[in-house]
Amino acid sequence: MTMAQPERVGSLVMISATILTPDEHKMFNDYFQPVPLDDAGTRFSTMWERIVERRGPGATMEMMARSFAMNLLGGEAYEWGHHAAFAWWKEEEHALQTLPHRITILNPNDDLTECTRRAAPMLRNGKIIELPEWGYNFMDVWPEESAQLVLSNL
Repeated sequence: MTMAQPERVGSLVMISATILTPDEHKMFNDYFQPVPLDDAGTRFSTMWERIVERRGPGATMEMMARSFAMNLLGGEAYEWGHHAAFAWWKEEEHALQTLPHRITILNPNDDLTECTRRAAPMLRNGKIIELPEWGYNFMDVWPEESAQLVLSNL
């Protein structure tokens, strides 16, 4: 939205930045490949294993079950969102370097923590907020704090 219609955007708050090395790009691309839907339940067990593996601090089983249900709603297109995010990395670098808008990047403790820090020198008018105590599911675990942090940086 900010690139397509910059006049309609005042400022931007992002969760993480995908400033990836070629090896990281390949790793994420390989990780988010379609998981077959079969009688053995491969898709379901793989999704659940990934949710449990990446359980953030404070995430309850109920929160993880909701995350699992949301993943299932993606059906055969589940991986598309991840591929889109990781395919956009070069454009993201360009956007961070050229947009005049104030850009705030929230950096929770997750798979993108290190590559998000690489965005710092690219920001013309912005900052990275380190959130080492937050991980996956942080918006579920701390919804009020998350909303306040976003609102205070818009």
